[in-house]
Amino acid sequence: MSCSRGWWRCGLPLLFVGLPVELSGSLHSGAPMVAQPVPDANTEADRLIRQGYQQLGTSLKAAVQSFEQALKLYRSTGNRNGEADALNSLGNAYASLAQPQQAIAFYQQALPIFRNMGDRHREADALRSLGKAYWSLAQFNQAIEFYQQELAVLRAMGDRPSEAGPLGLLGDAYVALAQPQTAIAFYQQRLLILRAGNDGVFYPIAEAETLMDLGHAYQSLAQPEQAIAFYQQALPIFRTSGDRNGVARALMNLGVGYSALGQKVKAVEFLQQAQTLLRELGNQREAARVTNLLKRLQ
Repeated sequence: MSCSRGWWRCGLPLLFVGLPVELSGSLHSGAPMVAQPVPDANTEADRLIRQGYQQLGTSLKAAVQSFEQALKLYRSTGNRNGEADALNSLGNAYASLAQPQQAIAFYQQALPIFRNMGDRHREADALRSLGKAYWSLAQFNQAIEFYQQELAVLRAMGDRPSEAGPLGLLGDAYVALAQPQTAIAFYQQRLLILRAGNDGVFYPIAEAETLMDLGHAYQSLAQPEQAIAFYQQALPIFRTSGDRNGVARALMNLGVGYSALGQKVKAVEFLQQAQTLLRELGNQREAARVTNLLKRLQ
């Protein structure tokens, strides 16, 4: 039997039989007993959360255990903010473990807590995480539902720069559903935000990737002229940014676009440039793909 206040405050009889050597010795010697501080439950839970995120890079299972322990401690103290953090952290860990169903279960628990606390930023993050989890399950309609909710939250907050995130994801989801026209509408909205630089920062690579997305969407609609126009805009951005992989992709797509137009000379020109660059980058797989495209044009 123990008492955190010390035996002299608990009215216990003075029984020293069976005490550890160190303790019995200190009592006989008259040395004072110093109570060891017990960590506050919330402080310990905070430590476990930090530990869990450190473990994400080494052992996902260990991270899950740390987050689970933190969750129990936060719940024991009624710390709803900490509980939501632990639930969200568990969702992230299970997403990293490629277990989206488990991730969804934790995100779904965290979401209403964020909403009740009025934490719109973390609510938006949880909605995006849910969308991505459903995307990984190829449940694109459910993913769209959560991306739309995230977009609505960001618009209500007036956070226009952050709208670019869900707009791009919505475009991707509609491409996956074979609805390129709808995807184009979302990509175009994203492009306007990226080019505006509403937060004082411009995102050239994100802009170039969105231009490529628009090109792919028009390519799927059998409209190579429009596709080429977007690939041509993306190419100099990749070059200026030093993204050689992006350059190679843009060159290859331009070759495919001109091939679809029946302009073989231009198609070969761009494909050969792509092939050379891909070989320099050591991307033999894509280089082989370009080689096959060139063979078809001979």
